[in-house]
Amino acid sequence: MRKTAIASMASILAMVLAFGKAGGAQLPPPVPPPNAGAQIGGGRGPNPMPGLERFVDSPTSGPNAPRFEVASVKRNQAGFGGTTGSFSQMLPSGQVRISNAPLGMIVRTAYGLRLTDQLVGGPAWIGTDGFDIDAKPATAVGLEQSRYMLRTLLADRFKLVVRKESREGPIYALVLARRDGTLGPQIKRPAGDCVMVLPGSARPAGAEPDPAKVGAWPPPGRPGRRCGIGPDLNAIKAGSVTMTTLITFLTPLLDRPVVDKTGLSGNFDFDLQYDGAGAMPLPGVGRGRGSGVAVSPDAPADPAKGPTILTALQEQLGIRLDSQRGAIDVLAIISADLPSEN
Repeated sequence: MRKTAIASMASILAMVLAFGKAGGAQLPPPVPPPNAGAQIGGGRGPNPMPGLERFVDSPTSGPNAPRFEVASVKRNQAGFGGTTGSFSQMLPSGQVRISNAPLGMIVRTAYGLRLTDQLVGGPAWIGTDGFDIDAKPATAVGLEQSRYMLRTLLADRFKLVVRKESREGPIYALVLARRDGTLGPQIKRPAGDCVMVLPGSARPAGAEPDPAKVGAWPPPGRPGRRCGIGPDLNAIKAGSVTMTTLITFLTPLLDRPVVDKTGLSGNFDFDLQYDGAGAMPLPGVGRGRGSGVAVSPDAPADPAKGPTILTALQEQLGIRLDSQRGAIDVLAIISADLPSEN
């Protein structure tokens, strides 16, 4: 399981950071790039990982469907979850390498889904049988184009048919916690520009990095503060982020989707201190919806460890999560077949 989690993390890092030149097969209209300099797990403006919020229904059949030039699909005889672990990689050239991954995981990669429960339906074997895929485009392509090609490959070889559906279910509404609309002491509007760099990577020319400070961000509002959202020791710090980015961060940590009903627009800086902030996982890796380990409003707080994330949101930022029911977007597998090997 540890190997699988590490491989999944590597896959998500590759999906967020991969880049390449457009080219190759005819493609659907391009998706706007998700913040070229955005942090992993956050950034200014739109969600840095597409998911169903920016779903694009690319063609998977016919002459206009984007395709790899060569592709190999084989069933892994070790079986998913075996001693060999799983591996998924999307290279900057557009090549896709997958080892011992179940179809459900491959579909989430192809459609940019962060969380396991964003994918529903399909035969039982999509979560148990492992497959190896090695696919190369004719020329170098970018991440989105590579995803479109992977979708076509799944339609060709697995006879995969999917569609986006909206279903009613439990959600959290992110709302203002105070009747007068005032926010908490740890959130404010940005002061000046932020710098789009990864935490700990900026230092004076010629200076050696200080291991004790790698990953530490300056407090929001100071000159040189970093854009985006991420862990800093025992806190989560954010610079020039929207409520949409905050929701992107929150969703993998909770047991249901989050919908913004604060009415707040524009960018904010904030520091959020809560139990477990320093161990923030990447979206969709090892925690949250569909993974069996998530935070709910009934989770008791341990006074020795600090407040839960739910308490911290209300006391420090002046916003809270209200349990409601609402529409949830999912990608439904209508049909899928075991592939013929080559």
